[in-house]
Amino acid sequence: MPESSSKIEDRILLTCKKLLESDRPNIAATVCEFDISKSCLQGRWKGCPAKSEQTPTNRKLMDDEELTVCLYLKHLDEIGTSARLSMISSYTNAIL
Repeated sequence: MPESSSKIEDRILLTCKKLLESDRPNIAATVCEFDISKSCLQGRWKGCPAKSEQTPTNRKLMDDEELTVCLYLKHLDEIGTSARLSMISSYTNAIL
């Protein structure tokens, strides 16, 4: 069974910590020791975030716009109205 991404990420963080503590970091040897991908380690070493921490690029709504839609849905729920796709679509299009 494949390992979870959180376990791999933990090993990458441990590897980065070990490399920071060493006088002469050897990425190739450390990759073999911790059994992780060299490209993943190099990305973290250069400051790139993990894919699970990155904001998706295919989002149409910004965070505040998404919050507005959630508040609209909550308001509809409070007044006892069923949220329909056409209502949500028109509200979202009005925001955009």
